[in-house]
Amino acid sequence: MAPDVGNELFRGYRSLTVGFSGLLGIFAASIQTTWVASPQEDLDDYLKLWFIVAMLSLTIVGIELFHKAFTSGSGLVKQMTLSAIGRFLLVSLWEHFSHLAIFRGAT
Repeated sequence: MAPDVGNELFRGYRSLTVGFSGLLGIFAASIQTTWVASPQEDLDDYLKLWFIVAMLSLTIVGIELFHKAFTSGSGLVKQMTLSAIGRFLLVSLWEHFSHLAIFRGAT
């Protein structure tokens, strides 16, 4: 279970960024069977594929949020965006360490 990060609702994600992440996931799923024939037997390559997908998506979202925070004329938008980034990083770190523990237990 992820840590409680508060009750604020952040509406700063753009549909293009979310759509790109979705398409990237669909693309990775389509090449997974050729790149990783048996995920159970080749867990390293399977995790590498999805780690790359996650990092690409995170990079695109991070660039968008950074751009939004520092090009907006509103101090409130900047403050809310930076707050969302902080919460996102907290949850991301939590998930990273959870997945690392699962991976170590699986190998």
